[in-house]
Amino acid sequence: MAKEKYRTRQRMLLLKYLKEHEGEHFTASDLYLSFKGSADPIGRTTVYRQLEDMVSGGEVKKFIIDEST
Repeated sequence: MAKEKYRTRQRMLLLKYLKEHEGEHFTASDLYLSFKGSADPIGRTTVYRQLEDMVSGGEVKKFIIDEST
């Protein structure tokens, strides 16, 4: 049986943001900065942890871009 993820407020805010910006490319750091000064700030560690959970669960795709090329 697969472990069900908690539906925290932060996770729901991240999912909402991702749906509203579908098709756009940004880094986890960009995502963190978009919430940093908002009424609902989300910590950097939480952003990274939630994104990794979403990737593992197939909810989002992760692309690794080598900026040196």
